[in-house]
Amino acid sequence: MTVREDLSYGISIAGGAAIGALSWFLNSPLLGVVTGVLLGTGLALLTQSRTQKRAWRRELGLRNIDTIYGPLYREITANLAKGAPSAKTSFQMLNTAEWQRIKSDYLYHFVPDQLKDVLEHQYKLVEKYNSLIGRVLTEVGQAIVKEASVFFDRPLQGIMYAATPSGGSALPMTIDTAVMFGEHPRDYLRTIYSELGPLKFSVMLTRREPTRGVTEALDTPADLKRFDEFFEAACKKVRELDVIVEIHRILGEINFGGQEVQERTLRQIREPWSM
Repeated sequence: MTVREDLSYGISIAGGAAIGALSWFLNSPLLGVVTGVLLGTGLALLTQSRTQKRAWRRELGLRNIDTIYGPLYREITANLAKGAPSAKTSFQMLNTAEWQRIKSDYLYHFVPDQLKDVLEHQYKLVEKYNSLIGRVLTEVGQAIVKEASVFFDRPLQGIMYAATPSGGSALPMTIDTAVMFGEHPRDYLRTIYSELGPLKFSVMLTRREPTRGVTEALDTPADLKRFDEFFEAACKKVRELDVIVEIHRILGEINFGGQEVQERTLRQIREPWSM
């Protein structure tokens, strides 16, 4: 036989042997045993792989709570607690330190894109709000002095409201925050000095002089009534300032959006514990 014929013959024999062996194996009880072993091993490896991956994800999630979501949640919550300013607290600077820390680090890339978007929007509002506080304090103070100068018919540098306890000295307060939030300074002074007994109230005007400021106290019932009229007019004037309208609008958006951001951040804290 030729070489080609020899090769064809060898292949035919090998093929026949393989077919015979396969035919015997398929009809053999060993097929079930081997199949069971292979399936069992595969399922065990698959289960082990999934369990390991779940453990890794949980470990990463817990680590992210400590480095990302826990500090961020506390910062958001603290900012929301400052969302209802009053004459006692005024407008307070909101915190951005934790978000800035996360943004400047690789941790930023662990934040899901959807959460990242709402956080970016929220903190842009916070930065805008913080930038307005200085303008608010400046423009409100200027508006009050300007209104007082017209109302009391003299060029003024400042105006304060004071409480004097029996046998004591005058305890003055600036009225800027009281005007901003429409809370009469008399009520505020009565609250903080309630333990000092009866209080006598007065208005303290500081007028401009060529070389210095001169302060005069007005304490008659007519003076106090006139101050009440001025206070109402000043509150209206300040409420209409563009900067006051703007800061209240932005604070409203921060409070509304902050609740959603807080809830989404809380979900990231809870997630590893459900794995």
